[in-house]
Order: sequence, then C-alpha cells, then structure tokens
Amino acid sequence: MSLHALKILERRRETAPESDKAVFCLRLACTEPYEPGDWLMVQPVNPQRTVGDVLEALGLTGAERVTLRRHGEVPVFEALREHLEITQLDPAMLNRLQRKEGIGDWPDRQAMVDYAWHRDLLDFLCDYPDARALSLKLIDYLSPLAPRYYSIASACCAHPGEVHILFKHVVHMVCGREHPGAATTLLRESPVGSFVQGRIQANKGFKLPQQGEVPIVMIGAGVGLAPFIGFMQARLREGAVGENWLFFGETHEKSTFLCREQLTGWVAQGALQLATAFSRDQAEKIYVQHRVLEHADDVRRLFAEGAYFYLCGDKRGMAPAVLDALTQCLGEDKMAQLKAENRLQTDIY
Repeated sequence: MSLHALKILERRRETAPESDKAVFCLRLACTEPYEPGDWLMVQPVNPQRTVGDVLEALGLTGAERVTLRRHGEVPVFEALREHLEITQLDPAMLNRLQRKEGIGDWPDRQAMVDYAWHRDLLDFLCDYPDARALSLKLIDYLSPLAPRYYSIASACCAHPGEVHILFKHVVHMVCGREHPGAATTLLRESPVGSFVQGRIQANKGFKLPQQGEVPIVMIGAGVGLAPFIGFMQARLREGAVGENWLFFGETHEKSTFLCREQLTGWVAQGALQLATAFSRDQAEKIYVQHRVLEHADDVRRLFAEGAYFYLCGDKRGMAPAVLDALTQCLGEDKMAQLKAENRLQTDIY
C-alpha cells in the first residue's frame, strides 16, 4: 500500500519541561478511516548528523553512487538518509557480515540480537573497525529503512479528519554517545504545517468488544497509554455502558502524568476507574503490576462479568510482569480461558 503525506497540525508536549522524558501528542491530518487499536505507520528518515558521521567513518563523501533494489541508482548520502537502516542494527546484517566478510565474533543468533539491542551502525563501526575498510561495499549489507508503528491515540468518531499519536523522543545514551531515533527525531523536529509520510495500518488483534455493555480493563505504561485514549473516546461517543478501568504507569505524577486533563476529566464524569502507578514518587518503586494485584478482587469480578483485558507497552519488562500479576489474580485456568475467548489482547513492543 502507498504512503500518504500527512500534515502536522499540532505537537503538544505531554511531559513537564524539566522532565528527562520528552513525550508529545502529535495531531495529523488524515483522511484514511481507522478503528481504535489501529496503528499509524510512519516512514522515517535518518538524522542528518548520524548520516554524516557514518560517511566520515567509511571515508565517503556522500556523492558516490550505489544501486538499491527498490530505488535504483542513488547517491550514498540519499541512500543513508532515506532508504537504509543506520540508527538500529539488524541481527541479520551482522550474520551476513560474519559469514561473508569474517567480521564479528558472535557464537549464535541470540548473541547477535543481544549485541544489536540499543546499538546503531556507528557503534558497530567503532567496535569492529575492520568493517570500515569495506567502505562503499558495506552499504550493500545494510537493511532497508523500516517503517515505525505508533498506536493511535484518537478515535475517528471523536476527531474526524485527524489521527493522533503519542511518541517519546528516543535518545539512547550508549558508550557515552547520544543515539537519536530516526522516526521520533523526525516527528519532534518537523515544523507544524509540514508533512510526514505514513498510512494507517490495521491491528485486528487489538479491538474493542462489539457489545458496549462489556467491561474493559486497560493496562499500559508510558506511551502505551495511547490506544486507550482512542478506546475511551470511542466508548463515550458510542454510549457504551460497560465499566472502563485503566491501570496507568509512569515515573512521576508531577512531570510525566500523560494526558492528565483528559484522564482526570473522565474520572470526574464517572466514565473511568483509574489506578495510577508513579514508580519514582516514593522510596519503593511501584509499577502497574502492583496496582493490578491491589485490585485483585475487582480483576476477578470483571473477569466473571466478561471483561476484555488489554495490555500495551514494553514487552521486555512491563508485559511479563503484568501477565504474571493477572495470573496471580485469576489463576492459570482462567488466564487460559481469557486467551481462548480472545479477551486478553496485547500490543507490546
């Protein structure tokens, strides 16, 4: 499917200026229909500074020509800026380089996956300087620049002609160097009124129940809140009468309470039951899984009433901990029942 030019209408910071997290709500013009739970697919470009550093490391000017399978012959600068992955490392690329060029010392694929985590091409060129000698030849090993997926934070019925997303500007610190994310840097730095390339991507495994009287339990941390904003907008517009529960986690109530006004407004209306976990506001860290355990009686009651459970966020830390908490509340048999009845749906990354 083709991409569309999406105009940026507004970019609103959701975290306090003093916070070490920069999370934004981005409003874009969009004529494509979508459903709550769907994704916005954004085609990124690589940060220009990162492109320049890669060219320097490889001894290239950027004017050299390379042939890409989908784009034909283009200058190396364009290839690195618009078409090839350099802010992330693809384990498949590492595997090819080790097999064909003898560069790398990973014993198996898992070792490659572990090495690639939060590293970019510049890290690789620093750790394995022999790869620099490949110069232009290294370009042939790079993977295509992949689109990035963002959970949609709006409902069509509430915001016709628009699509909203939450995004955290990603800047990892590895080996004393900043690693800017390709898409989040684009989304943060592109001026309001400019365009980004993207399209709607259906997420058929993360959908509201068809019956409005069915309760829903939403569990998310950080920007994992996004789809639940769309869920709530849709439920309220459609007059759904089932209970809406949200377990939301972040670091500090004062500075990182995302979408605070909207969430507390729904609570004041009696439309939402909200349990928050701000992990660093007290000596002992509290996460969403702890709030789930504190509400074990409610979790069991909602399960018995046919509730759907939704989980969105980090697959490495939060998701396993929340699934374990739900299992402690319900037991393995009821968890298996939830999955069999498609009442446990996840959007984790």
